[in-house]
Amino acid sequence: MAEFQMNHSEAEAYIKNFLDDYFGEIREVVEFEQAFIDQNGLSYSNIDYFKLKRFLETAVRNLRSIDNNILSGLVYKLYKDVMSLYSFYSSTLSKVAMPVLIFERDFLKTIKPYRELSERIEELKSMQNSYEMKMRYLEGSMRALEMNMNSDEKRKEYAQLKARYAEATHFFAEARDEIPVAYAKMEEIENTFKELFLSWFDEYKNYYLGELKATTNAKFYYLDKLLWYKAERSPEIRRFFKDSGIRGNYDTKTFIEYYLRNIDLRKTFDRGWHTYLKEILTILE
Repeated sequence: MAEFQMNHSEAEAYIKNFLDDYFGEIREVVEFEQAFIDQNGLSYSNIDYFKLKRFLETAVRNLRSIDNNILSGLVYKLYKDVMSLYSFYSSTLSKVAMPVLIFERDFLKTIKPYRELSERIEELKSMQNSYEMKMRYLEGSMRALEMNMNSDEKRKEYAQLKARYAEATHFFAEARDEIPVAYAKMEEIENTFKELFLSWFDEYKNYYLGELKATTNAKFYYLDKLLWYKAERSPEIRRFFKDSGIRGNYDTKTFIEYYLRNIDLRKTFDRGWHTYLKEILTILE
């Protein structure tokens, strides 16, 4: 097997090609969403709507129970789009959570010499086991003959077994000794790439996750505004606000304040919900 050779520039190019491909799907989504925001003159929001998601879903369910038409048309389209983007963000977050595993499991196996060394080690281990079994069998056969060496035929058979045993021992030792050499070569390949790979992986991850969150957050913001714009024009929801004594603007903050008034803190689950809503109110201040 030829010695592995790759200079720093070649290693950089190889890593970049892999990462461009690995982050290809999220890049396409990010670029599509960025173009959508730019083309429609939309703004990014400073509010972290990822933390608001839980309550926005609750608000949609409650408003829909009052007026089923609230989740229709553009609101419905934007709601499905935002939730799909949120799910994609969550799945991407899991996909890129363990860079070292990705390096070892995915990246290194794209390098032909590394892959060949890995396959060679498995082959050598199999050979080692096979010759070890053969040696044990021959040892047993030789011991049996040693008890009955009373003819030339027996002595000839013993000599043949001994020769076969020596051959098996030779090949066993060759396989055994080649394994650590192959591992050392694999480690050399790993060391060529590892530090740079992990550094660049973090850059790719932080950039694309950050951009994906920012664009998703922008759509969350417009979903929030559009939802309450439509709610304010719903006779059923306006009647509900009046009958429930809800005062203030038609927005998430007002609805949370209404929720907080109706939470029974004696219930453990409600206590957690109460804490969550109080935190959300500080975000909306």
